Amino acid sequence: MDKADSSNGPPVVELTPGQAFSGRYVCARKDRLTARNGSGYLSLELRDKSGSIPARIFRDVDQIGLRFERGDVLRVKGKVERYRGVLSAELEDAVRDESSDADPTEFLPTAYRDREELEGFLEHLTREVHNAGLRTVVETLIFKGPQAEEFRRAPCTRAGHHAYVGGLIEHTVAVATLVTETCVLHPRLNSDLLMAAALIHDIGKTEEFTYGAEIGLSERGKALGHLHLRRRNDHRSIHRPGAWRAGRPDVHGHVPPRH
Repeated sequence: MDKADSSNGPPVVELTPGQAFSGRYVCARKDRLTARNGSGYLSLELRDKSGSIPARIFRDVDQIGLRFERGDVLRVKGKVERYRGVLSAELEDAVRDESSDADPTEFLPTAYRDREELEGFLEHLTREVHNAGLRTVVETLIFKGPQAEEFRRAPCTRAGHHAYVGGLIEHTVAVATLVTETCVLHPRLNSDLLMAAALIHDIGKTEEFTYGAEIGLSERGKALGHLHLRRRNDHRSIHRPGAWRAGRPDVHGHVPPRH
């Protein structure tokens, strides 16, 4: 393939039947299968930030199959078609992209909401925690601590709700907003305690995932899960000097683990 194919191609979500295309996509799945006539073919899944599409290679299968592995960024050339009612791509060629900027994580799906907008909501909701001790813990965990950057990158799940980069902050803002509305309807509730719990209830997810061609589970995520990881983060934050001078030490031990 020529150099023109090294640029990102049309987004997956914009591909239409009959469209010839070329460009860069990540290989999220690679299987060698056998057709009914006994010939082998490659069954792939191509992915970018906008979505994924199944793809197949029927010609020069063994030769092309040696050029890349699952998880690689590929340069591909092919045509979009409908196969059994599903949009798919038949590829003429595919090869691993060896350029220095070929980073599979750039092709992961991302949140649709504007990141600066979400950050503004998060800051506003944190200011709704008026108890100084609780606010210190919240600020330490999601703004100042070592996990603050991961809090903004992590998904909420791998295949369920908010399963994309930035999904955790989006989900957190949504849950905390519900707390605001609930406390208006029920003013006797402890709004500081509930808001603090909402803002940090999934903080353990900052250590739960890995990032490549797909969002995977870290070794800690597999062994412990985000609830136990959250308790470890909480333990570090509540032992900071002054964190509980005006706080409620039961918010971490009781509320978030039962969400």
